[in-house]
Order: sequence, then structure tokens, then C-alpha cells
Amino acid sequence: METIYGVRVKDKDKYKDLGAGIEINGEYILPPLEAIYLKRKGLLDSDIDEKELFEMASKKRKYYKEEYRIFEFFRKKHYIVREGLLPSDFLRIYKKGIRFGEDRTLYLLKVVKDLNLEEMRKDMEKAINLRKELVYAIIENEKPTFIKVYYSSF
Repeated sequence: METIYGVRVKDKDKYKDLGAGIEINGEYILPPLEAIYLKRKGLLDSDIDEKELFEMASKKRKYYKEEYRIFEFFRKKHYIVREGLLPSDFLRIYKKGIRFGEDRTLYLLKVVKDLNLEEMRKDMEKAINLRKELVYAIIENEKPTFIKVYYSSF
């Protein structure tokens, strides 16, 4: 069984209303990137500090600092952004204005330093199997560049 990374919280309704956290076996858990965002906003009721949260994120995410910046970018634009509790290279982006649980994920987003054709094929296959659109985020000079990739046959 995979290790679940996240911060356990008590007031699930508060975090659910914010579009954050996941309920597992009666416990409400915030994945690390969500917890960091809420901590910086002063909304996280936990003694855990930001440094510990980033250490937790680094255990499961390759580009966790860049992913946090992308996470924050979308949250500031009022999108629901989710990361799983199990290790994954993808963030899930929901339509703007949709509450978590009311609609399906629209995009799978992966933060990359550069694009590799073989890796793109594997990612595209995953997106097709999940019936999601695939988006890559590349951070250059503090500003994210988004590249939407799709499969087409002629």
C-alpha cells in the first residue's frame, strides 16, 4: 500500500467549502500543496510549519516548488486545483466556478522542465484513458507557460 502524504484536520466542512482536502476512512486530509496554500492564507488550523509542509511535498513530487507556484496561480484565478494523496506527476484542474465533487476533472496538468517525446506519449495515453485534456506547465522567468497537448488521427 502507498503511503498517504498530507495533513490531518478536524474541521472538514471548513476545508470542503474551500475546495480543499479529501476524506479517507473518516479522516479529512489536506495534501501538502493545498496545506501550504491554506497556511500562507492563514486558513490552516495546524501547528505544522511551512518548511515541514514543503518537506512533505518533496517526498512525493519531483518539482514541488514549481508545482506550488502553478497551484497558487490557478487558485488565485478561482479554479479548483487538486493533487492526489498518492504520488503522482499530475495536478487535476476543474472548471472555474465548479465546487469539488460537483463536476469531473477537466485537465491533467504536469509541470515539466522540458518536453520529452516518449514521456509525452505516456502522459497522453494516461490522459486518453482518463478522458481528460493534457496540459504541460513550464515555468520560465517566474511566469508559467501552458502547452495543451491532444491526440489526433487523420
